Amino acid sequence: MTPDLSTYEKFDAEHREAHARLQAYIETDRSNGVRLGWGVRGELSIQRKWQMTANNVLARIACARRFQEALLDVPSLRRGQQYSFVTYTSQRFAGPYDPKIRFETGPLKYAFEEALRRLGAHWAGMIEAGFITRLALNIPQDGSRIISWHVHAIVWGVGERKLRAALNKLAQETDLAGRSAIHIQRRALSVAERQSLYICKFPLAGQLIAGAKGEMVDWQTGEIISAKKWLKKDALRTGDLARAAVVLRDRGVDQLMIAGGDGVQVYRAVQQLLPAKFRDVC
Repeated sequence: MTPDLSTYEKFDAEHREAHARLQAYIETDRSNGVRLGWGVRGELSIQRKWQMTANNVLARIACARRFQEALLDVPSLRRGQQYSFVTYTSQRFAGPYDPKIRFETGPLKYAFEEALRRLGAHWAGMIEAGFITRLALNIPQDGSRIISWHVHAIVWGVGERKLRAALNKLAQETDLAGRSAIHIQRRALSVAERQSLYICKFPLAGQLIAGAKGEMVDWQTGEIISAKKWLKKDALRTGDLARAAVVLRDRGVDQLMIAGGDGVQVYRAVQQLLPAKFRDVC
């Protein structure tokens, strides 16, 4: 069952439950468990909450509240009454889970933001590490996880037609299920509060991709071959929550944020949660 993040209260409860599971995981000796180094353990502590480390579940709660409030306070968004919720999830930013590798978010951020910058749009969003817990593809079925780095963003100040045209090049790419890498939903301002929570969440759920009809990716050659997959979301088990904490280590929530135009106001508002010595110069 996927976590319910439809209100701030439910978002808070789901994340506190995940935090408790992670703390219990740390305190229990597991010979075959996910290895959490002392650096990661420190980042998960309550004391590190206000340093806004990206793998600190409690920091996500604070981030979500500030992001939500700041977003709804942007005059240009309120005037428009509508916005586009955009997801960019390309297979070129996905790969097997490896605790030794630190993913560099720069190329993903640049690919997405450059198109929006040319449009003169406003946006605020977050880069997320998505967990694919099982793939019925031509890769070893040994319990390996695939990490799919992707973007969720609220974009406004531009119509849907122009936005789709600007993102058309990225839309030619595909996600791990063989679908277009760009997904755009036109939304009324009334649901921005709920979707801002979704943007700020810790990876609490993973996807199962299965089936073998249509298109699929050969992981050795990168070639797209015949297969069609279906997707199902489910809550991550505690071991995968620990893997998420490893994947997100050594970076702040603010470092995962993307923003442009009037959306920079949201980024700056979130950064104000950080002690001054941890803030980047805006």
